[in-house]
Amino acid sequence: MVGVGSGQVPESQFTFTSLLGQDSESYGLSYLGPVRHDAAEVRGSVGFCRGSIIGVRVDMWVGTLEFFINRQPQGK
Repeated sequence: MVGVGSGQVPESQFTFTSLLGQDSESYGLSYLGPVRHDAAEVRGSVGFCRGSIIGVRVDMWVGTLEFFINRQPQGK
């Protein structure tokens, strides 16, 4: 899982889990494919594996977030 979150993302000290995308404070791209936000799938993706090139573009001025897998955009 790769993504972005604010300082308000909760910590999980007792279980191994990815919290990115599980609340309104974060977005996460799973290796299985979906982009998640607020515990819901925002959009699908092809997913990624070892050797994939992952990119994240955050434009704070415009308010956009975009993920890339092997230089291919996965939607905004």
